[in-house]
Amino acid sequence: MPKRRSKYASENLIRKHAENLLIWIEETGNIPWTKPFDISGDWGPKNVTTGKHYTSLFNNLSLTAMMHISADRTKKSIDPRFFQLADARKKDIITKEKLSKDEPGLRKFKSVMIFYPMSNSTIVDNKDFDPAKPEGPDNMREKKRSFFTGKYGVGQVINVNDTTAVEDGIVEPLEVYLSGQEKKNPVIEDLQNICDSFPHEDKITMGIPSYNHVTKVTKIPEMKFAKSSEGYYSTVVHERAHQIGDMIGELKHDRTKKQYSFEELIAEMTASCVFGHCGFSEMPEHENSIAYIKSWVKNLKDDPMVLFKAAEKAKRRAKYLIEGFVPEKKIVNREDFPFLRGV
Repeated sequence: MPKRRSKYASENLIRKHAENLLIWIEETGNIPWTKPFDISGDWGPKNVTTGKHYTSLFNNLSLTAMMHISADRTKKSIDPRFFQLADARKKDIITKEKLSKDEPGLRKFKSVMIFYPMSNSTIVDNKDFDPAKPEGPDNMREKKRSFFTGKYGVGQVINVNDTTAVEDGIVEPLEVYLSGQEKKNPVIEDLQNICDSFPHEDKITMGIPSYNHVTKVTKIPEMKFAKSSEGYYSTVVHERAHQIGDMIGELKHDRTKKQYSFEELIAEMTASCVFGHCGFSEMPEHENSIAYIKSWVKNLKDDPMVLFKAAEKAKRRAKYLIEGFVPEKKIVNREDFPFLRGV
């Protein structure tokens, strides 16, 4: 795994990592975003060093791949726990066997890179400050505001299976860890509430579900024609993701084949985030969906950075959908969307 050479991750470093991830996806046929992801940090891949779950969707894709690779390499069960590489080295728990550099993609590494947004802060006037009240912690004249610098930091983590942490008693056995994990029970009504509460205009159709960027209407088949309730709401979330993309100016109206693949990838990832938020551990299967998604992967190989960008956009759209609104300043032209009138 390339060593970190600076405080920031260069685009080339992220691109190379995404390329290795795509190689693993194409090689194994295992597509990480067809599984739900929890972006709220309640469950999923966990950093043992910090005790926190990962919330970045792109990192979750990489960690999911490494969980499978590590389990396959060590002949153990898939373990969602990771150590920071420096911490594992300090504890001297990394297994000793050498890996061949001739292995394709991520298989040649024991550790995997993770990327995190770098932020800074500035002091701004507090609009909620009340001069009639005494100044204090709850009524401050100024406040600190954090902002994204546009750059990403990079770190490296290693899966528990590639360490002796369990044998050394540093972490509990996998079965014990999983039995103690509290996870939300999936409730179909949660999906329904998310889909229904977000401003929209739906039209029942007998045809293929779609979002029309001209009329701003989403065509959805009746639920009785879906294979399951989960499958129905997966379709609705997918189309809502396109709608949100249109609202914030990300949906290209005259799309090339590559741009179409990119937009569909964002919508699929958005659905994975929403299902994960609602506690589902599996996504409903759609007919020919895996073959369909593999065709997108081929279109994305020319620019692996697309995978990173799609994950960032999908997480944002999922957040808007879960919270039930898009911030006013993000909407490109409110008057274009009839369903926003009076909202």
